[in-house]
Amino acid sequence: ASTSGGEVAVNLNQSVPIDLTVSISRGEADGTFLWTFTTHHTVQLPDEQVITHLEQDTAETFALRKIREMSQVDGSPTAELRVAGVATEVASVMPVWFWKVLAQVWRIAKDDNRLPTVLLVSQESLVPWELATTDEEFIVDRTLVDPAAPQLLGAQAIVGRWRPAGPETPSGVRRPNATPAEAMSISSLAVVVGEFGPSSGMKSLKEAIEEGRQLTTTYPSVWVKATASEMSTLLKGQLTDRGVPVDAQVLHIASHGEVDPDSPLNSGVILSDSSVRIDESIVIGSDFTKTAAPLVFLNCCQLATETGGALVEGGLAAAFLRAGARAFVAPLWNVNDTIAKDTALAFYAETIGKGRAVGDVMRELRARFTTAFPQHDQTTPLAYAYYGHPGLILSKQESH
Repeated sequence: ASTSGGEVAVNLNQSVPIDLTVSISRGEADGTFLWTFTTHHTVQLPDEQVITHLEQDTAETFALRKIREMSQVDGSPTAELRVAGVATEVASVMPVWFWKVLAQVWRIAKDDNRLPTVLLVSQESLVPWELATTDEEFIVDRTLVDPAAPQLLGAQAIVGRWRPAGPETPSGVRRPNATPAEAMSISSLAVVVGEFGPSSGMKSLKEAIEEGRQLTTTYPSVWVKATASEMSTLLKGQLTDRGVPVDAQVLHIASHGEVDPDSPLNSGVILSDSSVRIDESIVIGSDFTKTAAPLVFLNCCQLATETGGALVEGGLAAAFLRAGARAFVAPLWNVNDTIAKDTALAFYAETIGKGRAVGDVMRELRARFTTAFPQHDQTTPLAYAYYGHPGLILSKQESH
């Protein structure tokens, strides 16, 4: 069942059904969205076109403002107030039908002793929909929510994002794929680490280096220096490890990121020995990404600039998915180095280590805003956006 008005640019005929798929497409006017709701459950759906308008913003300006606001209070006693305010503002620009349909599928999932799965298929990559509040104004039935977790959509439900499927090429390939992957077999990780010495003029990333060490110690993996030479070799699909071609299904990057806050797409991963950034066009040209179709985890722990929101995620999420990535994780704003490292390590321990669904692990990691920090003053747990099937399972495969 689906409403009319928007487009459902994914194939929903999957073996692991999603409780609610929400397609958000841009209207003709800036700041206008068409919302389409699709579910296999028998629930009440709107029979009219659902349209919302941002009164004074485009999607980009609204998102940039909210993300800047979040980035400014990390570690501050005002963080909890800012989170609550941003959460209410995000929820308020979503249509009432979103909340009506969500509550219905949530009740069905609750009666089945599980959490609802939600896939947001959006043409924009910046609006932090996961931060929408689930307080009593929007989720009236309080038996649905977890009172111990943050009252935020991404911390209460199992949420994933996706981009509308790309146009079909003459070969029949579409990137992003029309069907988000439900399972990935992982035999190895390519762990890219930025090592910045005093001559670079940038902050040394001690936590990122430790993050890389722990990942390469725990999982079959190859350490890749964030230099122009090694990154180019990796992205061209030509990297070898002890003479053997690298076969990795996860690309993990822990480094500096650079951001132009007035043009979110002009962003990239900083290389330790070059002024060239790993940006959208370089990612799209990557043979490795097309061939390996990896999960990409971009953990830019500390921005090289001092300008508010990170937004590296915005352009690179779309680029990696267009280049063939099957899943993508990155923070929406600048994050605390230590918490970012702990977040990445916990992510892999729960997904690859325990076989839990990626969307559910992301929900639990966001919930650390209240469960791990009694003062509710660290916004890093809430920063991460996840693109992929909410129920994606990563399984270990023996490498040979």
